[in-house]
Amino acid sequence: MKRLTSFIATLFLLLSQTVTGSTTWTLNGKDYLVDTLFHAYVGPGTTLTSLKLEGPVKFRIFYTTTDLTEKYVDVRGIKHTDRLVGVSTISEAMESHDTENRNYFAGVNADFFSQSSPCGITVIDREVYGSEQSSGWYLFGMNENKLPMIGSGELSVNVTLPSGESMNSRKFNRNGNTDELVVYSHRFGEKTTTDSQVAEVIVYPINTDNTLIPGTTVTMQVQGTTTTGGSTPIPEGGYILSGKGQAASFLKKLSANDEIKVKCAVRFDGITGGKVTQALGGCPPILSNGKVLDTENVLDHLSTAQPRTAVGFNAELTKLVMLVADGRSSISVGPISKVLAGMMKCAGCTEALNFDGGGSSEMYVDKLGIVNVPSDGKERQVTNGLYLSTDAPQNSQISQIRFKDYAKTMDIGESYTPEIYGYNQYGVLIDTNVDGIRLNTAGGKTFTPEAPGCYALTASYNDLSTSIAVTVGKSGGINQPENQPTICYPNPVKKGNDIHFTAMSGNIVITIFGYDGKQYLSSEFKNTNGTININTKNLQAGPYIVSVKNDSGTRTFPIIIK
Repeated sequence: MKRLTSFIATLFLLLSQTVTGSTTWTLNGKDYLVDTLFHAYVGPGTTLTSLKLEGPVKFRIFYTTTDLTEKYVDVRGIKHTDRLVGVSTISEAMESHDTENRNYFAGVNADFFSQSSPCGITVIDREVYGSEQSSGWYLFGMNENKLPMIGSGELSVNVTLPSGESMNSRKFNRNGNTDELVVYSHRFGEKTTTDSQVAEVIVYPINTDNTLIPGTTVTMQVQGTTTTGGSTPIPEGGYILSGKGQAASFLKKLSANDEIKVKCAVRFDGITGGKVTQALGGCPPILSNGKVLDTENVLDHLSTAQPRTAVGFNAELTKLVMLVADGRSSISVGPISKVLAGMMKCAGCTEALNFDGGGSSEMYVDKLGIVNVPSDGKERQVTNGLYLSTDAPQNSQISQIRFKDYAKTMDIGESYTPEIYGYNQYGVLIDTNVDGIRLNTAGGKTFTPEAPGCYALTASYNDLSTSIAVTVGKSGGINQPENQPTICYPNPVKKGNDIHFTAMSGNIVITIFGYDGKQYLSSEFKNTNGTININTKNLQAGPYIVSVKNDSGTRTFPIIIK
């Protein structure tokens, strides 16, 4: 085992910066110390982080961070029970929607709901399930380019007759008022449940592959004539146009086999979202352009400590964060809306939307189960959820390994037998305790340190390996070793500046690893005599392990990029 000599106290302080951005978060004007309890990859391009925050009160939060540029990850909604009205648990929804070609690996609860129906607009996999139930509701959405959106939601359906006359509808699978045109699909139920004063007509897309999806115009054909009496059966693959008053007069102008144009749009803050693939309601937006919004009076519970769920993304639209904060317990009181917004900002978001909270707040991860502690003591049935899924090819071969622990601190004499996660070539987590792992320790299974310091613990499996930093101190605290490396300076180094490796001679290989075991840089230098400079502009701020190999051996030690 190679002992790493460096600024151990500083390293320990900065270890959590790799995943949290800071050891102190300022939330609503109050400072909280941050302790990272868990940080690991749980799917393609996705990490799960669990934090303990201690300040004026205590919080436990759990969030996924997803790289939206990753080919094998999709952000998808699920309308539980696949009907507008209906509820199920997050785990049931994930399991029931897994297929041979698609796996749902993480999810959180989403929209508020009333009578088992979501309050906001709902679009699932391009299909409209319903317009908003409550006015003034907001919307989180994804478009076909995997770009996230948040804004005041609006659903519009425009129907144009053969004569060119048209009428707009903002009611989809929601019963309308007099003069309102309503569109029904089979997601509403078996029939429309309307009264005898309503005029209704059945229409089908001429091309059966063309369903009514946001951002498109579909040509449909009228089947039969407009009838009155209500409660018309809704055919799968077709739609019912329904209305009273002016809407009824409009529909009665249709005849059998007429062709009509039906255009659907979903808007965010009045701007069309294009071909929207997913949309789920929430309220209110809590973070905009990196600014915490004043939201405590928007809903009556936002100023009280409660479990919370939120979704957000960064300014570049490349990172998505789903966050759950526990509440109503001695270890996590639950945040008010401004504190929740601050958490999302510290997690890397510039935009964020509040989802349903309380006993509904839950995060579920495949292979790990429920990762937070729902305040009901169990999963609550909810109306819909936001999920991370992958269509990566099925592959059970382990191609990458990582420690379950992102870093480890322990006392002299303690023993550590790590759990190792195994991933396939697409980043899918397939094993949470890989068998056959060997450590770079005497016995190969367990690490029992005999002296303080910072150690690079490496696990190997076949031709795969991964490393983490293990910081060892005497009982009661972490001690700084007396000796520090002199071949590398400055350490810490400011991002973008050079690291200087002095007294180099002969053939040198310098390799830089992250604490997730990933190799970030490797450079070879022939016939060296003097100083080697390595620039850090392509490395993110945080701690790394440096390996310097020459003709006489290898030295390994940590560095910090600020």
